[in-house]
Amino acid sequence: MTASIRWLGGATMEMHLGSFRVLTDPVLAEGPVAFHMDEHPSTGESGVPIERRAPLPSLDVEGLDVLLLSHVHSDHFDAVARERVPRTLWGLAPAEHVPQLERWGFEVIEGTIAGEEHHIERAGEILRIYVLPARHSHEAATSATLGAVNGYLIEHEIVRRTLRIAWTGDTVWFDELPAALTQRGLVDVLIPHLGAVGRDGPRGLMSMDAAQAAQLIEAVRPRLVMPVHHHTFSHYTEPVEALVARLAGSPHHDVLRFVEEGDVVRLD
Repeated sequence: MTASIRWLGGATMEMHLGSFRVLTDPVLAEGPVAFHMDEHPSTGESGVPIERRAPLPSLDVEGLDVLLLSHVHSDHFDAVARERVPRTLWGLAPAEHVPQLERWGFEVIEGTIAGEEHHIERAGEILRIYVLPARHSHEAATSATLGAVNGYLIEHEIVRRTLRIAWTGDTVWFDELPAALTQRGLVDVLIPHLGAVGRDGPRGLMSMDAAQAAQLIEAVRPRLVMPVHHHTFSHYTEPVEALVARLAGSPHHDVLRFVEEGDVVRLD
């Protein structure tokens, strides 16, 4: 049974896990995305457009099974996606974002907290989703201002094979993170958010930089690392090459898989 991940840029991924099709954090505007200070403080002022640096790959939004939202800032669920994604699609998001999702017309997105488990069974397959803790900042006050964010451990099980994908969401390093990601055993694919968002702004780091990502990779020791959230938009301050350089000469360099927008990584 096949499994693959297609990266569409930013934190947007289309996962084919057996017969299940999962979409993460869709941002589907082809041009600039408008951001506001209360949505994304790293922009520095109200209404700053964030440029898309790479073309948007095509996406068929019909036939999806799950929508996973790490949070609902505009660089993770934009206005175009809110129009295109079916409002009847089941999914998960941080509990505090559900009222906003309902105002947008999404009434089957379940609010979650870290530690929860959800699963779907279909003809001998099981898709389990564990809600992981995430921290948008090292500072508690900044995290509170930015709002809740989730990571997800996605586990696809068939007879004689279990695939585990750990997707961090927008988080910085914290000491409990590795144990949360490895709670079910060996991680087959680690998907960290990079970009060092906010590092050059007044609120500080809001997604991992290369040093923190390397620390996480060393602690988790996944079979494959597929970094995202590092090139597509202009508010990413650190290129993925910084992680490549940091892992050079280490045992983990060989498990790093750098992809361009639209690339498909096959996992079977």
